[in-house]
Amino acid sequence: MERKINSKRIWILFGIVLAICLIFGLVLIEIQIVHGQSYSELATKGATRSQIIQAVRGEITDRYGRPLVQNKVGYNITLDRAYLAKGEENEIILRLLELLTAAGYPDGFNTTITINDENAANNQCAVILQAYLSMVGINAEIKTLTNADFNAQKAEGTYDLGIMVNNGSSKLDFTAN
Repeated sequence: MERKINSKRIWILFGIVLAICLIFGLVLIEIQIVHGQSYSELATKGATRSQIIQAVRGEITDRYGRPLVQNKVGYNITLDRAYLAKGEENEIILRLLELLTAAGYPDGFNTTITINDENAANNQCAVILQAYLSMVGINAEIKTLTNADFNAQKAEGTYDLGIMVNNGSSKLDFTAN
């Protein structure tokens, strides 16, 4: 037996679905077009925040209390021209000189840049770094080691500055001061 479809009910159901879609559409227009700019600013503002992380950690000791790893103060300094505003390089170098003076090094200091001899880019980076350091009064000597000696010094932490260049990227390590 065939059932009759009640067209009145279908039209009511269609009207309800159409009203819901219309309400969703109006809300979407209000969110994206009317208030879109303010929501975009809120989203951007919430994407960045500053947080201070305490770097002090406990020492690692063996079962007799002898230290295996001890805390040591180290500094990372990054000066990348790509991030400097054009024309402000001299002001930044002057600010670095002021910071060195405030830290007790008004005439700069001497240091050594240690590189391994396995990659020609290491020497190029060291020469560029040496030139930048000399601009702020730091006299840096370039010391070239074999890869084995370089890795041994790196493991012991007995170097001032180390440059490791791999696959076109470089890492300046200032942590063994």
